[in-house]
Amino acid sequence: MKIEEMILNEETVNLLKKDGIINATEVQEKAIPLILNDKDVIVQSETGSGKTLAFVLPIIENIAEEDIKALIIAPTRELAKQITHVFNRYSKLNAISVYGGVSITNQINGLRKANIVVGTPGRLLDLLGRGKLSIDKINYLVLDEADRMLDMGFIGDIEEIMRKSSKNKQVLLFSATIPEKILEISRKYMKNPYKVLINKKTTTANLRHKFYVVSFKEKFSLLVHLLQKERANLSIIFCATRRMTDNLARELQRYGLKARAIHGELSQNQRERVLHDFRQGKIDIVVATDVASRGLDVDGITHIYNFVYRERVWSTPTVQGGQQEWEKMAPLYPS
Repeated sequence: MKIEEMILNEETVNLLKKDGIINATEVQEKAIPLILNDKDVIVQSETGSGKTLAFVLPIIENIAEEDIKALIIAPTRELAKQITHVFNRYSKLNAISVYGGVSITNQINGLRKANIVVGTPGRLLDLLGRGKLSIDKINYLVLDEADRMLDMGFIGDIEEIMRKSSKNKQVLLFSATIPEKILEISRKYMKNPYKVLINKKTTTANLRHKFYVVSFKEKFSLLVHLLQKERANLSIIFCATRRMTDNLARELQRYGLKARAIHGELSQNQRERVLHDFRQGKIDIVVATDVASRGLDVDGITHIYNFVYRERVWSTPTVQGGQQEWEKMAPLYPS
């Protein structure tokens, strides 16, 4: 289904087309009509399935530019910033992100003109406690990556925020898994929610895992060898730190590989350019930190590399074949 068949806002549709987004993903096709029809929705969908647009687009479609009408709770500031950018990219609504670790003053000032607030639980409670954020008239409350917030110990904070919010809001819950504690939240705060369950595209049945043990000085040359040898379509390489992603991408470029780095220190415009080039095949390798990669919605990724310096081990789960194969090797590859 094409997105323009569900979303009437012509300006939003044109911006999506400009970014090469025309057809709805499965989660968008199933969730957007329910959200547009004022239903509370629980969506179980893996990262990269297009779930952000699944709640962003109907919210854009349904709210006006007045006061704060939508609150999105996210586990990390990186994800909060990414969601905020998507709202601002495809609408004239004023979305702001609020999170800890930075001055609260600018965030308080930004709330005065905000229509949509995207924030982490701790900073949201801080703003509510100071009386600087009012959510008793919101139309939407979204819990994004609910299972991760459970793992991070945020469930108590989330329940407090829910209690302080509008009684007539529409609640949308998105999660990769639905543990019992998440179901308890849904039973307490959601009204007869519809469930949208998206089957995982990637399972252990179609993954081939390879594990290499090499000396520290051989890691990079082995990575280059595999990138040149494997018939990959698009590849992601995970690194532990932002500086490592920059250094590794730069070194791969020296070997003629079309690689770019993506991490939390890049601006949203820079991130979007990297992802656009990745989707269009202008680059075929993205080197990313784990947090920066969350929410990547890119079809055709065939190889994922975990490049680990700290433990002096790295592995390459390869999406192909129909078996799990573990190899242990200590080869010497020329650099």
